[in-house]
Amino acid sequence: AAFNCGTTVEDGLYRASQAVSWVLGGVKIDEYCAVDMNMMEKLGDAMGGIDFDLEMSYRGHSGTRYYKGLHHLDGTGIMDYLRSRTNATVKSNDIGRTGRQRALMIAIFEKLKRDPTLLWKVVQTAMDNTDGFFTSAGINGTSLLSTIPFLLGLSEQDIGSYVITGKYRTALKGWNFTFTDQENR
Repeated sequence: AAFNCGTTVEDGLYRASQAVSWVLGGVKIDEYCAVDMNMMEKLGDAMGGIDFDLEMSYRGHSGTRYYKGLHHLDGTGIMDYLRSRTNATVKSNDIGRTGRQRALMIAIFEKLKRDPTLLWKVVQTAMDNTDGFFTSAGINGTSLLSTIPFLLGLSEQDIGSYVITGKYRTALKGWNFTFTDQENR
């Protein structure tokens, strides 16, 4: 919702960073990187796709039909799975979608960690296609490239994800908001 309040993508990402900082009790967000779905497709192709066990059968936004089980997903397949929500046949809500996104992103992270040359290809693709890649680290790559050793040192256990509950409502111009349960936060 904070992203949607921005006047540009960059302003929206800044507002989202500020909102996350507030939700986390003032933890400073030093830098961010974000990609849109078109960029995610390019990054998926740059890394040669991924073998992934789909938890459901569904039709992707591209029109491709996917079946439950192990598949090799190219960039389009990755994008279709990351976007699956209303077309999902299992957990067709935002929490279900974010769970699928997290599982796929961890699988991608593990593949990139096993073959760091692919990580370089992904970073180069992002830097060459800045129309769908957004970062506060600067496109010149110095800050971005300096994160690679850090990323390669992470394990799956280092990556956390939490759901903060609250009341889900539609407000303003039809945007969906979760009004955070402050005591739980």
